[in-house]
Amino acid sequence: MRRLLSIPPLSLALVACVTGSSPAQTEHDMSSHFDAAAVVHMAVVHGDLTGVREPGRWLAEHSPPNLPEGTEAYVAELQKYARRAADARNLEDAAYATGRIAQACGACHREYAGGPVPVLPPAADEGPDMAAHMVRHAWAVKRMWEGLVVPSDDAWMAGAQALEETPLQSEETLAENAENTEEVDYLAKRCHGLGSRAQLVAGPSARARIYGELIATCADCHELTGRDVAVVW
Repeated sequence: MRRLLSIPPLSLALVACVTGSSPAQTEHDMSSHFDAAAVVHMAVVHGDLTGVREPGRWLAEHSPPNLPEGTEAYVAELQKYARRAADARNLEDAAYATGRIAQACGACHREYAGGPVPVLPPAADEGPDMAAHMVRHAWAVKRMWEGLVVPSDDAWMAGAQALEETPLQSEETLAENAENTEEVDYLAKRCHGLGSRAQLVAGPSARARIYGELIATCADCHELTGRDVAVVW
């Protein structure tokens, strides 16, 4: 079993939607949904399809209380893709659905001027070993998730740029996975390329697709190399 790298939680401050609910009440009402979405996301990145099912089903079956009138369509969209994630037969389908969950959250937040406000920590410095390197990757992926969920162009671009600037250190990885050299090299280049592509797309739908590709690539690489997985929540 892969060991988790421990990273301090990255805060998301919640603000009230336009119902008149207090920020504290909104945070209380939404926290379980943010938590469940985070568990779905991390299960995908781990390559743990079984771990997607329970939180995915919970999201599909529970509606956040005290939301503004008119948000029903966004909740239905979130629940549709949560159900698809829970029922996915492979990680690629689960990853695609996870990107769409984030997109549905962001669409509702944009329309109703509510949702999380990212508290952006500085990017981790590139370290001399693979563990530090993957912490930086985790930082980039977290920023792109916030870019979809908040939504935030600044967070999305910060993550995409960090990912593009931090290609996998293939010599070390390939040396430890000589039997899978071609596959690991392909995944490393794909991850780097997705950071480049992510900077060229603006629409939430296109970003959700790229994000799904990205976390599916993370899962494939972690499964192939047995690398530690950085915790980003």
